[in-house]
Amino acid sequence: METFTEPAGADRPRASRRATSRLAEGVADGFTEASQAFSDEVRGAATCTDLAENLFVGMLRANGRFLDELATTSRRFSAEVGRASAEEIDYDRLADLIASRLADPLDYDRLADMVAARLAARS
Repeated sequence: METFTEPAGADRPRASRRATSRLAEGVADGFTEASQAFSDEVRGAATCTDLAENLFVGMLRANGRFLDELATTSRRFSAEVGRASAEEIDYDRLADLIASRLADPLDYDRLADMVAARLAARS
């Protein structure tokens, strides 16, 4: 597991961006793992009945792989971000930052590009 020590002072925004970037990469990895699991399961279907069964099993395996990767990513993110003590956290600034991020729509195109790049790298 890769971790880093969050620098103090002026380097804190850069460390926060790095941790957030790693979180996004982990989500993309989760989608990649899920896509691969689904594809592997569906690939072996020879008949319509096989396809129907494999679609169902593929969805279950994809969900499992995605949730497993998301759990791993969450643990890493928590370990990296959780280093700050409660006295160092500016909760008003944090609330403003979260509110501004929630106001922005999710960039699905960027997420799809990240997943496609990771899948291409595995081939």
